Amino acid sequence: MTMFRKLFISYARHDGHDLALRLQTDLASRYDVWLDTSEIEGGVSWSREIEDAINTCDDALVLLSHGSYESEICRSEQLRLLRKRKRVIPLLIQADAERPLHLESLNYRDFSVSSQYSAMLDLVKTDLAGVGHVISAPELAQTNVDPLPADYILRAKLLDQVRAAVLYDATDRRVALTALQGMGGIGKSVLASAICHDEAVRDAYPDGVIWVKIGQNPGSLVPHMRLIGKLLGDSEHHYVTETEAESRLRTFLPTKSALIVLDDVWDVHHVQPFVVEARRSRILFTTRDAGIARDTRIGAAILTIHEMKPLEALHLLYQTTGNAAPELVDIAREVGYHPLALSLAGGRIKNGMSPAEWLATYHETKRIVARRGSKDRHENIEDCFDLSIAALEATDRPLYHTRVIFPNDIWTPRAAVIRLWGRYGLNQYDAVDLITCLIDLALVEERPIDHSLSLHDLLHDYNCARLSDGVADAHQHLVEAWGDPYLLPDPFAWTWYVYHLSETGAASRVHDLLLDYRWLRAKLNTFEPSALLADFEYAPAYEDLRLVKSALSLSAHVLNQDKHQLAGQLTGRLLSYKHNHPLIAALLADAVAYTDLPAFLPTTLTLT
Repeated sequence: MTMFRKLFISYARHDGHDLALRLQTDLASRYDVWLDTSEIEGGVSWSREIEDAINTCDDALVLLSHGSYESEICRSEQLRLLRKRKRVIPLLIQADAERPLHLESLNYRDFSVSSQYSAMLDLVKTDLAGVGHVISAPELAQTNVDPLPADYILRAKLLDQVRAAVLYDATDRRVALTALQGMGGIGKSVLASAICHDEAVRDAYPDGVIWVKIGQNPGSLVPHMRLIGKLLGDSEHHYVTETEAESRLRTFLPTKSALIVLDDVWDVHHVQPFVVEARRSRILFTTRDAGIARDTRIGAAILTIHEMKPLEALHLLYQTTGNAAPELVDIAREVGYHPLALSLAGGRIKNGMSPAEWLATYHETKRIVARRGSKDRHENIEDCFDLSIAALEATDRPLYHTRVIFPNDIWTPRAAVIRLWGRYGLNQYDAVDLITCLIDLALVEERPIDHSLSLHDLLHDYNCARLSDGVADAHQHLVEAWGDPYLLPDPFAWTWYVYHLSETGAASRVHDLLLDYRWLRAKLNTFEPSALLADFEYAPAYEDLRLVKSALSLSAHVLNQDKHQLAGQLTGRLLSYKHNHPLIAALLADAVAYTDLPAFLPTTLTLT
């Protein structure tokens, strides 16, 4: 029996379909030709069949067209072929079609003139019969996403569905937007993170796969837009104000092929600035609220994430606990196969409680809840929280609750947590032990790369309810722990000092600090002007603060180049206001007093 060499044909449905079928027919007598002919509702999505066909083929014909240049599936096919060391022969089917950078070193056959089809086909047959040139694939696209958690469980079917959603070619799309929707703690963020690490996805978006944590109260979205621009190679000075950042993203993103993941979205207005007509890029966001995805202002495709399958849940418990007790089946069922609840139960069992004891305690807790008359579907999860926190010493539980004062959408350095707890009398060594205990119990998450800490938003809400009136005091303890505001201990403290100061309820202290030239200069010496402007988001609505913020915003493009221009920029823009605003007068006087001479300091209003 004759064994034909396997030939893979990559093409875009939009404008390469007819030629691909013709090539398949004309080469079928010599080769086992494979091309994907599956189509669903006007588009095509990535499949395991495509991966298997690429893995097993010997050679590939890659049809280059306008459609293939825009297609994430074609890009992923092309780069996967190179990574698998397959011989690739590009076929140009439109004379003005863009050539991907990763294929530029290869000679191509020109099929753009239909009358030359037979001659070009003969050349392709000769190419296939000869010794081919194999080129190396470029490095995988960059991604800033965190590593997957140590207890990550592959939910293969669900991962395939998400991959197909972000690798989907619709011929009429201008904006590509997909929402992962599901209840809190169900695993949306972990699934989105797994997609960011997926090789086929990173090949489909070679300019970058970018992770942006939005959260419930993100404040200004400018830092997030700036991050996207920076990671895609753009200059940060384009992203100072909301208007500038949105405008720049609308013009810059269409030149790139990128996947942007917006994690934990609570408001449609937090998605809108990122919805840009960029045919080669896609937005994926996670949310609890399906209404956001259905909002006509964004019109996202929705993929709903449900609880784990029973076998997946058991696998997670086995992996977390190292225990194969039969009670694990009952535990998984009792907590509704909810990933966060399973992790908490597993952490408690790993730390000494037997599965039978956990189950008995859980049932007793449920009986207490039932006597209160509660029937909320989240009670099962909250019961797991109670059981896990019960493992802590009574004196440690209030300390754990104070963890909620840190912004829930960012990773918190251990040093900040240790400083906070130090104000409550816990020494550094005991604080480290408590952090280790919390990690083991799955009550906090740890990022391996730098050992910083994060709190799931459900646990954040749980702890908020228990800290209650002590929130402002906890913020005050942290501010005091950081000490001298002119000599803050680390970048995290500089970033979040004004936020925590504002949360103490002392609006006057925030007001005074943001009109203090020495502090403005110290902050600017540590960060870019955009970070200084971000602090004004936490300021009270006073006229003098508005004027200073406006002056800094107008000066940002200069300060980005030379921070020593701070005194001159403030003086030139605020001089006319000093008579009506005593604190601005004091600010300008300090600008003169604390500026190294010689310096350019206007004596009249010269900048507008």
